[in-house]
Amino acid sequence: MDGLELQRLAKINKRVPIVFVTAHANDIEEKRAMEGGAVAVLRKPASEGLLVNAIEAALGRSGTS
Repeated sequence: MDGLELQRLAKINKRVPIVFVTAHANDIEEKRAMEGGAVAVLRKPASEGLLVNAIEAALGRSGTS
């Protein structure tokens, strides 16, 4: 099972935010993930700042506290 398949299964529970972190994404797969409801798609190596921002977005936080 790949990440996109997991994303399709997770649509059953729309409260599950998804952040992809991958070394294998291309522009087409990234677009599919975002169209499927992903919060973010990060390509490895992703910086700590990008990861924190994506997680905060997934949790509905602004990161400006």
